[in-house]
Amino acid sequence: MAGTTRIGRAGAILTTLMALGAPPAARTAQAQVNPNAAPVLARLVEATGGSEARENEQTLRLKGRIQAIGLRGRWEMTLAAPDRWTRTFTLGSLKIREGFDGTVAWRTDMTGRNVTLKTAKEAEAAREEGWFLNERWALENAGGAKVRRGSRVYREGRDYDVLEITSPGGRTRRFIIDATTGLLDRTTHQIDQHTVEELPRNYRLLGGRKRPSVYQSPTFLPSDRPVERMTVDSVWVNPTLAATHFAPPQVAERPIAWKGTRGALTVPFSYGSKSVVVKVSINGAEPAGLLAQKIKPIAG
Repeated sequence: MAGTTRIGRAGAILTTLMALGAPPAARTAQAQVNPNAAPVLARLVEATGGSEARENEQTLRLKGRIQAIGLRGRWEMTLAAPDRWTRTFTLGSLKIREGFDGTVAWRTDMTGRNVTLKTAKEAEAAREEGWFLNERWALENAGGAKVRRGSRVYREGRDYDVLEITSPGGRTRRFIIDATTGLLDRTTHQIDQHTVEELPRNYRLLGGRKRPSVYQSPTFLPSDRPVERMTVDSVWVNPTLAATHFAPPQVAERPIAWKGTRGALTVPFSYGSKSVVVKVSINGAEPAGLLAQKIKPIAG
């Protein structure tokens, strides 16, 4: 049964670690913008600087502060058209990095040192995430998206237009747009059968376009403080990025073999969903994750 998870972009990453992977072949798609949706989409694009300004952004870098899971820290994101991206979150002693280089999607563990390459199915989510992060829907042909208009919403004395934007890969996000300003008020989409909601706020001129300077999670009451809040401090448009910028970080391999003697043996492991996973190779086969449900010392 699908549920609603009251978290934003940061919370979705920190709680699900945005499992991402290796992509299928590139697609070409014709845009299908319903006639009644076209004026709303055009106004949204124009309110943030126009399609030409968006088209001219081939790379983008953003940095700022983050508050999440009771911690404060820093975040950074880089984008490159059409769908490459990296994100880094540092919260206290936790450091999470993830990205998609157009071919491979990856993430690190919470130490920021061990790298996992994700599955092909998860890679599809990475490509789709990059498509939305790079705002391909704002291009002249809507980036090959399907765009339909939903029912208008009235909330707290204001009218909102609704667009349902489906990327070429088939994933849909719901855009709720302020009918007065033409600016995006919130987005919703599905991750693992849960609805993730994000609120862009405090629009300012950043990097030559009007952009949100705050992203936060929704609250149950207007007086509540958001659980997650990301503040944009700096924006660089079309920065020069190394060819390997979006590739998985290189981590030195540490070969492990049984010592054949008594004593302690230290091995790297990952931890998630209350489980310890150790990479094990048997008879020279490809290493696979071994779930260690119970770990006890062996007498001998």
